Amino acid sequence: MQNNHHKRDKRQSMARQPVHGRLFTQATTMSLPAPPEQVFPLLCPVLEYDWIPYWDCRMVHSSSGVAEKDCVFETDLPDRGHEIWICTRYEPPHNIEYVRWSSRGLVRRLTITLGASQDQTTSMLWETSATPLTPEGKAMVERMAQGQYGQEILLVENLLRHYLATGTMLD
Repeated sequence: MQNNHHKRDKRQSMARQPVHGRLFTQATTMSLPAPPEQVFPLLCPVLEYDWIPYWDCRMVHSSSGVAEKDCVFETDLPDRGHEIWICTRYEPPHNIEYVRWSSRGLVRRLTITLGASQDQTTSMLWETSATPLTPEGKAMVERMAQGQYGQEILLVENLLRHYLATGTMLD
């Protein structure tokens, strides 16, 4: 009985200690030249092929064939490695959320909120959090915090703005 009590105390102690570093969070607001009804469908793993030149994914599960709650897809992008994405919130045309697990030891949440403006534009709040699970994940979070993430989001905004304005992909 005493041995079981010791194991329980050890597990509780381990559960209270973070494994690898800090949580990274960042929020960015984008102003996009189209109403939410036009922007929201583009936040889908299938439709991202239309506006993101480097995009590559494999749909694992979707009843409709496009983004929906509980859809699951995989990506394997050069700077991120293999990731599994799950759509955890799907409320067109205003809210979508994905949780991503990376084989490099990082769990990320991406929450996107779209608001309509009177001039038929969209204010889009792009919020992310990243939790490292391994030393490699911790290094990824450190690079994100040093500005890499800000550069990625600026690129996403530019690609999306260009597509919405022209209907073509920016090369």
